[in-house]
Amino acid sequence: MVQVRMKSYASRAQLAVTQAEIDAALELEWDRRLITVLGSANNRLYEFRLQTANSTYEASKVWANCSVGMHML
Repeated sequence: MVQVRMKSYASRAQLAVTQAEIDAALELEWDRRLITVLGSANNRLYEFRLQTANSTYEASKVWANCSVGMHML
């Protein structure tokens, strides 16, 4: 299993002159969690991917119990 937490920040002051002005206007655009599980069966590699908002992941943490079918590569 591989987990990656991704965050994207944007500046409200895109035309700022100094780095301090740019840093002061940064805001979080999105915060996501990507989870990938690899498995093999019948000489094939299978991958299950799940992407969700990090707040949803932290609130429930029930993704490991889901029984959704895996997608074949």
